[in-house]
Amino acid sequence: MLGKLSRWLRVLGFDAAYHANISDDDLIDLAIQENRVILTRDQNLFEKAKKNEEKPEIILIKSETWEEQIKQILCNFELQKFIKPFTRCLECNTPLNSIPKDEIRHLVPPFVFEHNEHFLFCKNCGRVFWKGTHFTNMQKKLKFLTE
Repeated sequence: MLGKLSRWLRVLGFDAAYHANISDDDLIDLAIQENRVILTRDQNLFEKAKKNEEKPEIILIKSETWEEQIKQILCNFELQKFIKPFTRCLECNTPLNSIPKDEIRHLVPPFVFEHNEHFLFCKNCGRVFWKGTHFTNMQKKLKFLTE
């Protein structure tokens, strides 16, 4: 339901777990175990979490658009000053590490290797990130989101 929101929270550098196929009860239990805030558009999940004796923190997301969802979260938790873009893996949420160029030759296409100097590596899933055309597009969106 909020996959795009979680992805953009990761782009901004926030620890955002996402579980697409999980029961409400399991999600509530996991949030309690991991001390996480549940973000949802599901009114039933919201009510169920509010009735849970352990009272996990839960936020009902108002908008259907990810841009407005991001703004709601940034404002609600006053997170603007904590934004650290492009520091987490967009796929698995793990913090990214710089990796020397000579160590990734076998992990990226030759064109990418030749035209980029700085690379980030996810030690969990093995993905490599670099400043391609998608980076410029994401930066434009980030500027709009954080204004």
